Amino acid sequence: MESLRSVTVTLQKMYAGSTGTEYMPDCGEACAVMYSQDRNWYRGVVQSVDVSQKTAMVFYMDYGNEEVVPLDRIRPLASCVDRIPPCAVHCQVAGVTVVTGGWPEECSVAVRQLVAGKSLAVTVVDKLDGGPWAVDMELTAVGSKLSMFLVENGYATMEPRGQDIGKGAPCLLGRGVTVPKIS
Repeated sequence: MESLRSVTVTLQKMYAGSTGTEYMPDCGEACAVMYSQDRNWYRGVVQSVDVSQKTAMVFYMDYGNEEVVPLDRIRPLASCVDRIPPCAVHCQVAGVTVVTGGWPEECSVAVRQLVAGKSLAVTVVDKLDGGPWAVDMELTAVGSKLSMFLVENGYATMEPRGQDIGKGAPCLLGRGVTVPKIS
């Protein structure tokens, strides 16, 4: 946590007076990105660039959230900040598939109530090559794993045994708190 605090302070100092010059990042590039909510600088990984709209989809590597950002709020990441490993990891709930095209709001609310502010033991079931980690966790408040909670409440179905584990339901791990990613 101390290294995250150090990165945050360094980014604010380095980029604080940065003017609105456009920077054209590459997909997969780690950059300094100004977050729209608080206008502070954070580390992000560029997931895609829309040249015509002059925007990029960015994954904030230390917090686990994503947003579309104008190119003039993206800067090359200083090498002194790039050395610290990310504090958030792309994950998916292992062994389940979301029932609908995305997580319903009621699922998001229920899961957040079960995990927000709690220390949870996350089991990494599989680490997919270059992709998300397949994970599950024990939800002590309900006495079952997250995957079973999602299935029992009709939000997901179990994947057939032997199916590629890489098709689990997406979630994010960030800053020591696990929260399913609800689109």
